[in-house]
Amino acid sequence: MLDPMFAPAARHTSAKTPLERATARAETKIEELGPALFRVTSADGSHYCLQRLPEIATRDIPGPLVGVPMKCQ
Repeated sequence: MLDPMFAPAARHTSAKTPLERATARAETKIEELGPALFRVTSADGSHYCLQRLPEIATRDIPGPLVGVPMKCQ
C-alpha cells in the first residue's frame, strides 16, 4: 500500500485565458419537449420555453404573431 503523502501531485488542466473565453462560440441548444413545446438553452445555462402558436391563430392575420417565452423545467 502506498502512502498518500508521497503520491505525485495531480495534474491540473490549464484554465482558459480571458481571450479564449471571450472568443469562444456560444452554443444555443433547442429541444423539442412535445408537439408544440420547445426548450431553448443558451450557452450560459439559462433556459426558457416557447409554445408553437396554433394554426388557427396564424390564419388571415396581416402581421406576424410573436411567441412569448415562459418558464419551464
